Amino acid sequence: MDIGKLVSNARLSAGCTIRSLGADAEVAGSTITRIQSGTVDPSVKTLARILDAAGFTLVINAVRHGAPPRPHLTDLIGAWSYHRGRLRLDWTRWRASSIGWRYS
Repeated sequence: MDIGKLVSNARLSAGCTIRSLGADAEVAGSTITRIQSGTVDPSVKTLARILDAAGFTLVINAVRHGAPPRPHLTDLIGAWSYHRGRLRLDWTRWRASSIGWRYS
């Protein structure tokens, strides 16, 4: 999972600037920038605060080794992109995901 992309998408979805998200999460704006760029990995506690400030809840799921993979909506994180300032689903990427191939 790309944590930087997750934080970036949550921030943009919430319509927050880096500075406002940092203030709401009580994290320096420079830390948000470094997380989004992949320079630093946040602690679970920090990531939860950032996502909470953007209006999301962090959910962590443990799966037994060797268990068959079950699709989750988070598998689609790579299928979303911004086009002309709007968040949109890239259907080609969606169909290539673990969920999309079943519906195409």
